[in-house]
Amino acid sequence: MSGLRVEGLTYAYPRASENILDQVSFLAECGVVTALIGANGTGKSTLLKTMLDIYHGTGNVFFSDVNRDHMSRKERSRIVSYMAQENPLMTSLPVLDVVLLGRMETLRLKVSEEDIGQAWKVLELLHLEELAERPFYALSGGQRRMIGIAQTIVKEPQILIMDEPTANLDVQKELEVLELIRAYTKQRNIATFLTLHDLNMAARYADRLILLHDGGIYCSGEPKEVLTERHIRETYGIYAQVQVDADGIPLIYPVSSVQKQAYCFERR
Repeated sequence: MSGLRVEGLTYAYPRASENILDQVSFLAECGVVTALIGANGTGKSTLLKTMLDIYHGTGNVFFSDVNRDHMSRKERSRIVSYMAQENPLMTSLPVLDVVLLGRMETLRLKVSEEDIGQAWKVLELLHLEELAERPFYALSGGQRRMIGIAQTIVKEPQILIMDEPTANLDVQKELEVLELIRAYTKQRNIATFLTLHDLNMAARYADRLILLHDGGIYCSGEPKEVLTERHIRETYGIYAQVQVDADGIPLIYPVSSVQKQAYCFERR
């Protein structure tokens, strides 16, 4: 089982003269955390939405070796779990019920003890059990993000797709979440595909990186192969120093913008 396979994915925004994505192809394997990186505006979130047919592009997407277009919405939902960057949900439902919504496609007419047990298990895994009865709207932005992660993994998917899963989290929670995602991917042998803006986090927690630039894949591979000073300069427009630690993980130190600006402020 190959996990997630994308072939020739192409998409243009309505009335746009150029494609934001042009013939994008890649493989995200099971048991591997694959992170999509790239400068702001390169189409990372758009790629995820086009893969999931939220945006209608061209090309082929395979979930667990089955063409997406040959699957019903229910079949897709059973295999794939998606966490969007924006969570518009604002409800008075208690947190436990919100997490249970993540299993909606597998729920029967009556919620089973298994479903409730799995929801509690995920809340405990994320140390969120004390929030179970709290109304969702009363949570902070970071807490809502954590509940979104719980809702995403409670389904027990074969493919996990996450758009900036650590947005709005403090550093401690960010590290904990990425460590959990990595362990979950390995232990359950699922394919995990996520976007990350922090290059050092991507280097440390992803097994494989895909660098998106100018509508296509600039390069892909292990973090130390992708995150070189030249690649960062040419795709992010910054000068950076890159050092590889004893574990083979690159550490990125931004130095300055390629396009240096001269600032002059007048005294009053």
